[in-house]
Amino acid sequence: EIVDFLDKIPSNKSKGYGKPFYEIFKEANFDFYQIDTSLFSPAEVTINELTEGKVYHVGEVNPEVTLKSFGYL
Repeated sequence: EIVDFLDKIPSNKSKGYGKPFYEIFKEANFDFYQIDTSLFSPAEVTINELTEGKVYHVGEVNPEVTLKSFGYL
């Protein structure tokens, strides 16, 4: 079932979510492959399940995290 996977999709489920990328990269000893891959997931996803006619929406865009990553907060 698709519903079983919905909570695993958005990037806000990542261990490093909310931190600037440089900080995450530094914690991974600058080894890109040590970074939790779910960090690279989309922020927000909408799935239209055509068979059952249901719409699922998970995640959200978080402007604060974006601003923090670019050093504006």
